[in-house]
Amino acid sequence: MGELIIREDADIWENKSGMLLIPVNCVGVMGCGLAKECRRRYPHVYRDYSKRCKEGSFNVNTLKLYLLSDDLGILLIPTKSDWRNPSEIGWVEDNLRKLGDCLIRTPLTTLHVPPIGCGAGGLQISAVRPLVEQYLCKPNVTVNFYQPYGN
Repeated sequence: MGELIIREDADIWENKSGMLLIPVNCVGVMGCGLAKECRRRYPHVYRDYSKRCKEGSFNVNTLKLYLLSDDLGILLIPTKSDWRNPSEIGWVEDNLRKLGDCLIRTPLTTLHVPPIGCGAGGLQISAVRPLVEQYLCKPNVTVNFYQPYGN
């Protein structure tokens, strides 16, 4: 099995290598949390994501990886259809399973994973973290799980 490292109150944006998972909706709005910061830091990612949403080519079954350099990537992972709705734990699980299945084909073996769907999405960390462990902790993969202190 791979390694799960709990990062409490750490800044996911301090990482200069690996794959940063960013939870998003499917209407092209990056209005709060990590998505909003992604939009600010990487406007080209936001423009492409927004365009894909408007065209209908980004939906709850879509994972979109943007390579920023040879060893740094942003993975957009949908947790809800509309920003106004709560996140769906089934969508989070399906997408984590899909990502886990793809990990053998990516050169990025360090993942930086926030509590996907927990902030504005309303899911509980206690429901999401076991899914992260189950699907992403693969051999030769390091998973950094970012959460608020004490959770």
